This record gives sequence, C-alpha cells and structure tokens, in this order.
Amino acid sequence: MKLATLLKYQFIFFMMAIIYLILSYINILNDEPSLSPANPLASGALLCLYASFLLTSHYEKLYRILMFASVVGFGYGGVIYNLVSFYQHGTDGFSSSTSFFIAVTINLYGTFFNVIATSGRYKR
Repeated sequence: MKLATLLKYQFIFFMMAIIYLILSYINILNDEPSLSPANPLASGALLCLYASFLLTSHYEKLYRILMFASVVGFGYGGVIYNLVSFYQHGTDGFSSSTSFFIAVTINLYGTFFNVIATSGRYKR
C-alpha cells in the first residue's frame, strides 16, 4: 500500500470518529444520552491531535513513533477497554448496543491502519 493511500484511510478514520463524537455531543445538548461514555469534547481534542500526527508522515521515524502511540491509545482505549467493559457490564455508558458496536468498529478500523503505519508496511 502506498503511503498516500494509508493516509487517506487514516483520515477516513479521523472523520468517522469526529462525526460519531459530534452526534454524541448533539445528543447531550438535546438532553439525550451520550452515544458512549467518552467525553465528546476531550475525545475530539485527542482526535485533532491524532490528525496532526498524520502531518508528520514526511518524517518517517517520527510518524511511526506517533502511530505507535495511536495504536496504544485507540487499540487499548477504543477497542480492548470497550470490549472488556462490555463483557463485564454490557453496554452500560453507551446509548445502545448499536452505538457500542459502531464505536468499537471505528476504533478497530483506525487501529488496523495505525498498525500498518507503525510497522512501516507501506511504500513511499
């Protein structure tokens, strides 16, 4: 896979996650339950930081280090933590099982492409 293609997939992850958080925030503003237990504003800020990491792709070592940090963050917090929590408490904190599934799927998608970036399995 070319780096440009990988960056497109990573940007798609960013956009999917931001849209999910915007919808969650809209729910909160309308006195409805948040889509997930994640704070939409804090999580949105972290996602913007992630998007800035993508801008480092011209500096391969730095990019790969930052993508490793992203794998740890999204892989643990967005996938593993949510799955363990699901097996312990069900979908508590999520507005529905659908919002849980969507959140985990988005983070799994992002983690997959961040692993590719971390491993360097792309062509410049």
